[in-house]
Amino acid sequence: MSTYNKQIINNSLVTLLQIIVVSISTFYLYRYIILSIGIDKLGLWSLILSVTSLANIGNFGFTGSLVKFTAELSTKGNYKTINAILNASILSVILVLMILLSIIYLIAFNFLGFIIDEKWIPIGRELLFFAIISLFINIIASLYYSIIEGLNMAYLRAYAFMFSTVLYVIISVLFIEKFDLIGLAYAQLIQALVFLLLGIILSKRYVPQFRFLYFKWHKDLMIKVYSYGFNFQVIGIAQMLYDPITKAVLSKYGGLDFVAIFELATKLVKQIRALTSGVIQTIVPKIVKINVLEQNDKLIEAYKKVNNINLILTFITLLLIIPLSKVISLMFLDNNQDDFIIVLIGITLGWFVSSISVPAYMLNLGTGDLKWNVIAHLLIGILNLLFCVSIGYLYNSGIYIILSWVIALIIGNLIILIEFHNRKKIDFRTTFNSTFFKLLACFVGISVISFYVNLRIDNILYLIIIHGVLVAIYYSVIFFKIRTVRESILYIYKQRNG
Repeated sequence: MSTYNKQIINNSLVTLLQIIVVSISTFYLYRYIILSIGIDKLGLWSLILSVTSLANIGNFGFTGSLVKFTAELSTKGNYKTINAILNASILSVILVLMILLSIIYLIAFNFLGFIIDEKWIPIGRELLFFAIISLFINIIASLYYSIIEGLNMAYLRAYAFMFSTVLYVIISVLFIEKFDLIGLAYAQLIQALVFLLLGIILSKRYVPQFRFLYFKWHKDLMIKVYSYGFNFQVIGIAQMLYDPITKAVLSKYGGLDFVAIFELATKLVKQIRALTSGVIQTIVPKIVKINVLEQNDKLIEAYKKVNNINLILTFITLLLIIPLSKVISLMFLDNNQDDFIIVLIGITLGWFVSSISVPAYMLNLGTGDLKWNVIAHLLIGILNLLFCVSIGYLYNSGIYIILSWVIALIIGNLIILIEFHNRKKIDFRTTFNSTFFKLLACFVGISVISFYVNLRIDNILYLIIIHGVLVAIYYSVIFFKIRTVRESILYIYKQRNG
């Protein structure tokens, strides 16, 4: 096996490790926040981060562009040009962010009073300032890590992110005890600075011919970078209508408690989903190389293989949240909160549909065919805005608002999947194949048993033991009884060690 393919496998495995480490760290911190200073403060922190995330549109989609063009330029050994477009991108982003962040800060500073209770406004405004500064630093850092990913060394980013995240959690626990909620903002600022510093050091160490202050304007190439990045920019604008809008409406009609519930459920599902999408994402640089060489047959072959691996990983990770929802509620909230369980199951089903479309989405990224990715994001954003505001106004219900967000997510991702199959003339049985239905049958079986157990037992220790046994049986059945699962797992193992 080539060194390049070994790197892809290595990237995938380290990405999995990153997701596990970050998930454990994040949820330990969330539980600590809820138990020490209250779930409403977690909701406020989540809302502030969501509002400031609007500034992500200021990166002009450079992160996605840099991954693609770094992969292309590296095939020609043109590392000086990679360095040049990196620094040109950083300069462009800094200039835009200085203006954009100032505008967002002024608007949000005055807007907070419309979506949160008056008692939270002073601390909310203080958090806002530090969140803005941290976001600025993280956006700049992301540009350095983009060229590292483009060179197929995503594992370096994973190590840096794991280190900075664990550091963030440790500092947060220490600072929350001393400074209350604002201590979380201090800790995040320190994390951002460390992450940026590591990005610069790793770029200097591993990117050939890297120079920190090397500027050379490549007009034609930068036009391509801007053009490709524009699609990501549109996606970023559409995503403004996801999280910030949903949390603002939730805060208005459901309260900060519901914002925290949405944050907990969404973060959990996204972290588990990342076990799948993170692995699939590492193939983007290779898809770029295949596309450059115009090997369309290999693209379709890659899609089919990736699709099978994606389905298996989705069924053995993401969907297990549903039968384990009561255990998760007891672990994080110390009680069997029905609202949280309903929200968690709804969001899991929404992201399950989204996960099925991940291979199509990633191949579109690798080939530069971003049109339908952009359309889907815009549609999700628009539908989410319409659904959340209207449902919130009519029913004043946090659960209904969140479920309307789930419906918008499902519709948008189905469009990506359907369009990709039609454009590439791929039979839908490639995705909804026999493996899919066998895995679905196993999942339904474990869910029915789990539902019965959850109704009968409330002791968390007994629930963990019983569900642990059920999951072990589930894994054994799908590994030994479904040949595609066994072959895919063995394939990954042989690729890693071959």
